[in-house]
Amino acid sequence: MNGSSRVVVFSLGMTVVGIFLCISWLLLMIRSFKYHVYLIFSDEIEEKFLSNSVKTVSRGGDFAEGREVELQIGNKSNSLQMSRLERLRVRYTSYLIIGILLVVYILIFVSSWGSSS
Repeated sequence: MNGSSRVVVFSLGMTVVGIFLCISWLLLMIRSFKYHVYLIFSDEIEEKFLSNSVKTVSRGGDFAEGREVELQIGNKSNSLQMSRLERLRVRYTSYLIIGILLVVYILIFVSSWGSSS
């Protein structure tokens, strides 16, 4: 095996590993976001049965939409609000990043495969 064929084998091997890691990362992210939704629904149940002072989920929805929320910590009142950039949907942004990396790995794989023949 000469030097150039080793480079091609290495390139193909690394892109296969990259594709595998992207698919694994995607599956982990999908599971993570499902778990996140479960936790939110669980908190809604807690909110329903606890006193009116517990507003974690209802206030969180307003916060996620960019509205200002007031938090009372001790005797101090704090207001929080997310900017437009901070409100990007993490779920879809994560999927986009994984998709871009997957496409890059596939393109590298195809170009390496084509140069090996």
